[in-house]
Formats: sequence, C-alpha cells, structure tokens
Amino acid sequence: MRLMLLLGCIVSLVLFPTLRADAQAGEIIPGVVTGMGVATLKRAPDVVRVQVQLTGDGKTLKEALAKLAARREACKKKLIALGAKEE
Repeated sequence: MRLMLLLGCIVSLVLFPTLRADAQAGEIIPGVVTGMGVATLKRAPDVVRVQVQLTGDGKTLKEALAKLAARREACKKKLIALGAKEE
C-alpha cells in the first residue's frame, strides 16, 4: 500500500512539470481553458479638473491685488469660452 502511494506521488511529481511546460509552449491540453486578450474603451470624460495659478505684481499691495483680480476675470472668461461650466 505504501509502495503504491509512493509511486503515485513520484509519477505525479514527474508528470506535473511536463504538463505545465506543454501548456506554456502553446499546446492544447484536454480539460484546460486558457484565455488572453486586450480591450480598449473610448468614451468622453465625465469630469475634468483644472488648476490655474495666477500672479499679480504692483508697486503697492492694492495695485497688485487689482491686477490679480483683472487676470482672474480674464482667465475665467477664457475658460468659459473653451466650454468650462461656471460654478
């Protein structure tokens, strides 16, 4: 009984790597299902997030803030013209 069990283990250890090598070589083995593929989905994005950094220079703080506010409004108008929604 032990001899049969030992022989069964040896046979399975010898055959298993052979079967695996055949499967990797592309041969068809009965009872084995193998699949491979690539898929690409093309669709429009739902949400786009944009971050813009603006600077304003001036001789005084008041002048710099005024230039920054003007640049902010100009940037906002350009983004809306490109199709961005105003929040």
